[in-house]
Amino acid sequence: MQVIVHADDFGRSAGITDNMLKCLGAGIVTSVSLPANGYGYDYAVDILKNRKDLRVSIHLDLVEWKPVSSAEDIPLLVDKNGFFSNSFFSLWFRYLVGTNERRKRMREQVAKELDAQISKIIQSFSKAASFEVNIDSHQHVHFVPFVFDALLSLIDKHHIKYIRLCNEPFSFCFKGQEWYKNYLGLNLTKHLLLKLLSAKYAPMLDKMGVTHPNYFVGVLFTGRMSVDYIRAVFDRITPNRDDVVEVLLHPCKAGVGEEPLWTNNAFLKGYYFSRFRDREMAAATDKRLAQAVATLERKAM
Repeated sequence: MQVIVHADDFGRSAGITDNMLKCLGAGIVTSVSLPANGYGYDYAVDILKNRKDLRVSIHLDLVEWKPVSSAEDIPLLVDKNGFFSNSFFSLWFRYLVGTNERRKRMREQVAKELDAQISKIIQSFSKAASFEVNIDSHQHVHFVPFVFDALLSLIDKHHIKYIRLCNEPFSFCFKGQEWYKNYLGLNLTKHLLLKLLSAKYAPMLDKMGVTHPNYFVGVLFTGRMSVDYIRAVFDRITPNRDDVVEVLLHPCKAGVGEEPLWTNNAFLKGYYFSRFRDREMAAATDKRLAQAVATLERKAM
């Protein structure tokens, strides 16, 4: 069994990247996601080129900041200022209520932008012979069905090896501050939805020879992850030596002075400066997490 402890948003900003580097020093997190449209993209790429020990995943983004494509080429995905203007649910809803012509244009524009993001990162690592194309996404937007279809169309072109799915065993964890919010709000809805979609998508990826995690930890408690919750989910996993488990953390605290980057989005600004980013950074360096990973892998041997 392979347990991947992963951190999203490396390169989202320079400050986030620096803070994530601190927790990577503990050696527990061994995998990071890189958004092609991150504020600190070039800075992050320069670092990753010298970190052969880290697994890198392409963090597709149709939600935050600006696209890689020209805004004029994808007008249905951006606002008048050229910024992405959707969330996971609003993008899906706009597609469902659109006319056939609008849906066609949305599919084409999403495919164009995904292609541009993947191509940009592959080009940045073109001299790294061992670079594998692994895919995940901001707010799991690649699970939106028409977005997933667009991604499938790019598998052969970009030799995609791995795509994140979210088969997360349901588990109760009553420890930590505000734990109850994870069972009352959007997190529970998204947990159930992504689990259902993962069951649908897994056979498709298997047929195409694309690897995906058999189990996932990090949707239900997203934004408030803790070692206690991870251990609770691990207890619900049946160990199998051939399985892959992905654990997702967001130790992505923004740096001092970076508040203006999110001036136009109070929600994201609050997220990147939340005290929970500090707590997830602490979880990413907690020896108990390393012990839990080792125990699960040992059970599968």
